[in-house]
Amino acid sequence: MNIYGNLMRWLSRRTVGRDLVAGVVIVVTLVVIVMGFVNYFAVITLAEAELRARLVRTNEILARRLGSIMENDNFGAAVAFMREAKKDLPEAELRLEDENGKIIFYFNNSSEIDGRTHLQAENDIVFNDTFVGRTRLGMNTARINDVRTNMFRTMISLMAVLVLALLLTIRVIVQRTLIRSMDRIQEGIRTIAAGNYDHRITPSRYFDVELIIHEINNMAHFISN
Repeated sequence: MNIYGNLMRWLSRRTVGRDLVAGVVIVVTLVVIVMGFVNYFAVITLAEAELRARLVRTNEILARRLGSIMENDNFGAAVAFMREAKKDLPEAELRLEDENGKIIFYFNNSSEIDGRTHLQAENDIVFNDTFVGRTRLGMNTARINDVRTNMFRTMISLMAVLVLALLLTIRVIVQRTLIRSMDRIQEGIRTIAAGNYDHRITPSRYFDVELIIHEINNMAHFISN
């Protein structure tokens, strides 16, 4: 209870340095969050676009090569070709239909893509301007999901480290500038208030602090006269 009370009293005791640190940290944190999410969605969108382009390109190649094979309803050779193709596409869904829509080959590695969203592309198989069948190729987005998860975790970690580093840096700067200047001004005021009206506070290199010091020194000079 005492810890909670002390924490609340500490938080309620506003200082210029604390407000400055809090304001800068909030602004920078918001900027980092916005930039991080923009970059995050840009990378994910690019990965999905590349996967979709690969899917369409691969399916077009399959349909083009199957054209001459299926010209004379040579389904055995077509099935053999699809079986060879699936070796290079272990995480894909492959389907081959004849001109009547009958499935003559189907492969779905359900243990790999079951329950996961996957992209699909279909192509008509045409040979000598004659429709002889259709291919469908599906690819899972498991790798994109993994990239999305890893990127999100990395982004959160980097943001936390950046905010912490920023907080410590600003604290050091405020401690070395504002706090020391205020301590010097307080010490000078105490000396003048004790009756030493000839005392002058050392000028500061910071313009706004120097204005305060200048006014205090003028007051001490006026009282001394």
